[in-house]
Amino acid sequence: MKFLKGHPMLLRVLAIFVWVVGSSNGLLALTASECREILTTYNVTLDECAPTLSSNTLRTTFPTDYPTGTLAENHVFFPGGGEQLDASARAQLAALARILKGQVMGRSCLHLIGHSDSSGGTNANQTIALRRANNVMQELLRLNVARARIEQVSSMGETRPLAALSDLSKWQRRVEIRARTCPQKSSSR
Repeated sequence: MKFLKGHPMLLRVLAIFVWVVGSSNGLLALTASECREILTTYNVTLDECAPTLSSNTLRTTFPTDYPTGTLAENHVFFPGGGEQLDASARAQLAALARILKGQVMGRSCLHLIGHSDSSGGTNANQTIALRRANNVMQELLRLNVARARIEQVSSMGETRPLAALSDLSKWQRRVEIRARTCPQKSSSR
């Protein structure tokens, strides 16, 4: 799928679900409202949406030093350090919560993986990364995302840094959000 504009948050997650949740022939029937939501939230226009959107639709803005491309695709960052969500992260998660209720990602489940930079000790970094992932989960729950849709919360600490950045970069402080179609529960007879 070709993405035309921007450096959207969670782009890989969205791209995966556009493909996975779509119909068997790979085509989606997105509403104009969903297309506007994707553009406004992620600053991206899907090919399927291009004809329905006007060029003056509002777009989300990010800090000037914000990671772009693959670095920004599926992470919530903690640029101030610590474990608390800032206003930007809360806005991202609010947008994700809305999209999780829509057609594109309505059947998705999440795995939240906390990461840290390498500035502290290994155990401390593991702990703070897990707290970050738990704080992302708590925010999603506060935004009425069902707990059953958050399949796993885990921590990688400093063990999986983003390769394009220094291990000490503030952008290593993040929660990776992986999504997949929720497994269907079998019904008992």
